[in-house]
Amino acid sequence: MPMPKLDGSAKSFFDEVVPADPRVRVKPMFGAFAAFYDDQMFLGCFGTQVFVRLSEADRKSLQAQTGSVPFEPMAGKPMREYLCLPQQWKDEPRAAAVWIERSLAYVGRLPPKAKKAKKAPAIVRSKGAAKGSGASAKGKGGGSASSRRGGRSTRTAHR
Repeated sequence: MPMPKLDGSAKSFFDEVVPADPRVRVKPMFGAFAAFYDDQMFLGCFGTQVFVRLSEADRKSLQAQTGSVPFEPMAGKPMREYLCLPQQWKDEPRAAAVWIERSLAYVGRLPPKAKKAKKAPAIVRSKGAAKGSGASAKGKGGGSASSRRGGRSTRTAHR
C-alpha cells in the first residue's frame, strides 16, 4: 500500500504546533514528519492528518469532546495510544495546543525506550567454501597470502 502524500495544510499545522522545546526533535516518519521527546513519538503528521499520543484517560476525553478517531497509518491497524486531531483545528492551533501539551507530558512520564542491541556483523562465505574447511573468499588455500607463507611479508622495503 503506498504512503499517502503529505498534505500542505497538515504540514503547516504541524510546524505551527510543534513545541519550541530544545528537547523536542522532529524527524522524518511515515513519509512525513513526527516530533519526539526522549525518543518517544508524541506528535506527527500523515497524509491529511495530525496525530498525538495520549494517556487512556486523555484519549477518552478527546474522543468524547471532538469525535477524534484513532490514528491508522494502515487501514484497520490503529496505532495504540494515538488519536488524530480534528481537521477543523488546522484553522485553530490554540485548540490543539492543550492536547499537544498533554501528549508531551504523557511521553515525558514514560520510561526511556530500551536501546536495541547491535547485531553482530554477518559472516560472508564464498559459494564454494564449506564450514570448517579453512577456505575463504580470499584464496583457495584458506587464510590470507601472508599466512600461507608462514606469516612473512613479501613486500620489499623502499631504499
